[in-house]
Amino acid sequence: MPRIAARLFSAVTVVLIVSSVHAQVGSSLAGGPSRNSAPQKPQPYTAEFKITRVQTLADGTTITNEGTEIRARDSAGITMQSNTNENWQIGRVLGTSAGVHDTDGTILANWFSLDKTARVFKMPPMQQRHGCWMTASNNMRMDWNDAPRAEPNKLVFNPVTRAPEQVPPPVQRSRPQIVDLGTMMIQGVQARGRRITRTISVGEVGNDQTIVAVEEYWMAPILGLKLREIIEDPRTGKRTRELVSVTLDEPDPSLFQPPPDYQVTTEELHQVACPNDR
Repeated sequence: MPRIAARLFSAVTVVLIVSSVHAQVGSSLAGGPSRNSAPQKPQPYTAEFKITRVQTLADGTTITNEGTEIRARDSAGITMQSNTNENWQIGRVLGTSAGVHDTDGTILANWFSLDKTARVFKMPPMQQRHGCWMTASNNMRMDWNDAPRAEPNKLVFNPVTRAPEQVPPPVQRSRPQIVDLGTMMIQGVQARGRRITRTISVGEVGNDQTIVAVEEYWMAPILGLKLREIIEDPRTGKRTRELVSVTLDEPDPSLFQPPPDYQVTTEELHQVACPNDR
């Protein structure tokens, strides 16, 4: 599977978590849809989540941030995700980010409420996707590089002794414990739960005490979507993502387009030299 690295809008202070989206974006922003036929139509849906992050400081002070997430998928398999103020690092600044791309990844778009901008990235055709590609503005880079990576050097140079030394073996990490929680109904949709407990032994990451992180999630097989997720890690705090509403009808087409008053810019990717080729 090709390695894909995308760099998008690092200057924007809202989170962008983008997955696939409606082909109407390809039509409304780029002049025409691009779809692949599928033997079986997936279940359409529109789901809204509430996201809560709670960080507890050493003196007991808690920092709480809340946000919302909307996901949608149509019966052609195109999906959309948008987030509002989900990043706890942006404080009380309210903003919405969203992103879309069509079924074969020919068109990718994203937009942000803070500056009311939208960008459309025209990807190369599927048959040309090899090597590295970038826009002229460097706002987007995609790497389709299937070349095998070289084996890492087992020796390192010690600047004190000025002699090569053997790299120490990696720290042996504990295997996570996985528990099947069975099934339950969430907002009328059946989901199966799992709890994963990861134990970080003393010294694995420089810690002088054992660290235990627990992740619990409930996946809906019919949607291929996590309906509930709870992550507790003493290093980062507690994050809860909870489904608050879901409909199993065709989603509103407006979800897949930026608002009409946004400024839209279209950029095309061109092939460039990969870092390893230089």
